[in-house]
Amino acid sequence: MGHKEVEGGHRPWPWVEVAAPDEPEERFVGEAEAFASAAQEHNVPPEELRRGNPEELYWEIQKRVSRDPLTPEYEVWEQRNRELYDKVTKLFDEFYRNRKVEADVRLGAEETRGDSFEVSSERVALNRFLDNTLTPEEKKNLLDMLPRRQKEMQDFTVFLIKRFLKNETP
Repeated sequence: MGHKEVEGGHRPWPWVEVAAPDEPEERFVGEAEAFASAAQEHNVPPEELRRGNPEELYWEIQKRVSRDPLTPEYEVWEQRNRELYDKVTKLFDEFYRNRKVEADVRLGAEETRGDSFEVSSERVALNRFLDNTLTPEEKKNLLDMLPRRQKEMQDFTVFLIKRFLKNETP
């Protein structure tokens, strides 16, 4: 739900990555074969290479295979993510229909990898935060806002529970 410690990649705002279940192993046609071949050629365990080790070789293969078409399975999964994104944005419309909050506390959805998305209240500082280029004052501002943003995420969670589990009994 957001961290007060901003070192080590911890974000000082709550966020959730959202993606449809069962992401296909292969995004591009021929991707599995390209990784297997490169792993054998460079004497690297295939599972290590798929996890990004060594990084330079991983990105070289990604660059090469990304020119190929998407697999049919991945296209279906990507469409499910678009539908999920649409559902979440409609839930935000419903949640905020009669709710007034500061713009920088308001939750929203933003694509992250082009196929999944994040729900958070911070969409401006993410890249600068990840690049570690925020000024000390900007970091302090983010930390000062953390409790309000945490409360907003908690309120949205309660909204979702009431909306979807209202007939459930514990």
